[in-house]
Amino acid sequence: MGVNIPPSGWLRTRPALSIRARLVLIVLAAAIPLALLSAWTALQLAERERDSRREALVFAARTILSGVEAEIEASLALGSALAAAPALVENDFVSFRKQAEAALERMPGGRIVVSDPAGQQLVNTGLPPGSPLPRRLSLDVPMRAFQTRQPQISDVFVGALARTPIASVEVPVFRDGQPHVIVSSILEPENFLGLLNRQDTPEGWLLGIIDRVGNFVARSHDHDQRVGTPAAAGWRAVMEKEGYFEFPSLEGDLISQANVISRLSGWRVGVAARKAVLDAPVTATLFQASIGGAAVTLLSLLLALWIASRIVRPVHELGDKAVSLVDGKEVSFESPLPELADVWKALSQAVAERELREQHIQFIMHELSHRSKNLLAVIQSIARQTARQSPDFSAFEARFNARVTALSDAHDLLLRHDWAGAPIKDVIFHQLAPFDGGRVVLDGPDVVLRPEAVQNISLAMHELATNAAKHGALATLHGKIGVQWSIDGSGPETRFRLTWIESGGPIAVAPPERTGFGRIVLERIAPQALSGTARLDFLPAGAMWTLDIPATWIVGRPEHRRERRVAASEPN
Repeated sequence: MGVNIPPSGWLRTRPALSIRARLVLIVLAAAIPLALLSAWTALQLAERERDSRREALVFAARTILSGVEAEIEASLALGSALAAAPALVENDFVSFRKQAEAALERMPGGRIVVSDPAGQQLVNTGLPPGSPLPRRLSLDVPMRAFQTRQPQISDVFVGALARTPIASVEVPVFRDGQPHVIVSSILEPENFLGLLNRQDTPEGWLLGIIDRVGNFVARSHDHDQRVGTPAAAGWRAVMEKEGYFEFPSLEGDLISQANVISRLSGWRVGVAARKAVLDAPVTATLFQASIGGAAVTLLSLLLALWIASRIVRPVHELGDKAVSLVDGKEVSFESPLPELADVWKALSQAVAERELREQHIQFIMHELSHRSKNLLAVIQSIARQTARQSPDFSAFEARFNARVTALSDAHDLLLRHDWAGAPIKDVIFHQLAPFDGGRVVLDGPDVVLRPEAVQNISLAMHELATNAAKHGALATLHGKIGVQWSIDGSGPETRFRLTWIESGGPIAVAPPERTGFGRIVLERIAPQALSGTARLDFLPAGAMWTLDIPATWIVGRPEHRRERRVAASEPN
């Protein structure tokens, strides 16, 4: 029954989706990931912008903290220096006041107070000499200074004289080992407010310093109303941690804040900004990136539609002429699209090489027949030699099946490598996997064996491993096997040498009384098939087999060496 070939116009019969539609879908498939990538990139840029602003908050907080600690260290140094004045020990408070006032000339706005252990002020440079001096309202910090014998930095408290919030550095003075007086260097919150006001920060940022209990020492906004009062609950909730946090401010705005802690005083410095203000540039970046991405995607689609119209026409022409070419007609095709020109060239070559492919198929069939005959010859040899060495059919069946399986494993390995050869380590792994591979050490360069070498070395490895498991190193828990190989020489004289060495077997090794098939494989079949030589020695420590063959059985020279131990996870 004949088959009617429709005219060339049949190629123009459109399927459910035309070429134009398919091209548009391809462009969409490319545009959508591009749009997603653009969105992801925009998000990454926005996140980096957000991280940059967070880092700016942290940097500003640390800068302020450095100034705060410098202010405290200056007061600590002044108080410690004055506490060492001999006039204090001698109760010469008039001379001490003169010394303190001279020192305060270098610290404008500073104030020194001296109190006895009961809290009675003895010197107060903030009042004229001879003025009545009050008793301190709280002695917690002075008592801690006396107990620790170390200067202490207070939190914010209400001063006994001015009744305004202050802080102090308390330095204890002892006489005859007993608490004598306490020297207080007063820390005025206004000094820290001036430190905050000197910071060059963006509009809308909020700066603050709180003490260890969460009360404001200074605040850039509403300082007079907030000093000495508790900070926002959100800040106090995280005041024991350093880092970046978000919480409502005292004014009720959601703020983003960086919090750092002074190791000197335990005070906290916070730099914050309203989250809406901080995120405004990030939101603008995302909006601009979205508009840009949408515009680029739309432009890509319009351009794709125009390009698709320029492709469809020559594709139809290519289809018409392809039918004529398959029919054996002399036709030519020219296209402004290099890809279609390449397709036409490929079609022309395909028609011209059709006969060559048929010849190649015949060659493959011949090669398959040749390999099959060689394999059958090897199996026949295995069968004959195994039958001669087997006392009964059961022994023959077990030995024959094991050897054929070893050969089958070698062929599976070659099949996975397209019969181009196989790495020597894989050859050895495939034969040693059923045995205790954890005691086998491989050492040699990474080389690839040709198929004939894979078959013969696989059979040899099987015989050696089987014998080792029955009588040699693998028959004990402490036996060892080393397989080493190397490539020696250069040029036509290059040789490949492989050595199997056993040690730690159950008994001292002695040559067997008869020659079995395994020994025939090791001493004759394998070396002769590979145009080389082999030597099997039965040393007292264990069997040793050496194979020496031409390096032509190696597909390529190694690039590096490695040492490996056979493990259960290796391929088998």
